[in-house]
Amino acid sequence: MDLCRALISANIPLNKLQNTEFRQFLKLYTQKDVPTESTLRKFYLDDCYEEMMKNIRQRVFLKKNWISSMKRLTLREDKLQMQ
Repeated sequence: MDLCRALISANIPLNKLQNTEFRQFLKLYTQKDVPTESTLRKFYLDDCYEEMMKNIRQRVFLKKNWISSMKRLTLREDKLQMQ
């Protein structure tokens, strides 16, 4: 899953794993067998997608909460200034 996540986050298409030089490089420096593009698509891509969507949802939720808090703070400041 780490390889799939790394390729996706770096905007490297999974089909680049078909490149012989790239596969040899990965195998040499990781000392592990490199999965094929189809293996990543079948077994890891859905999990990577779900993980990414979860992160996006969390960021959006946090941003909405921050904006909501700022609105409340501004309303309180306005009320204090009016008194």
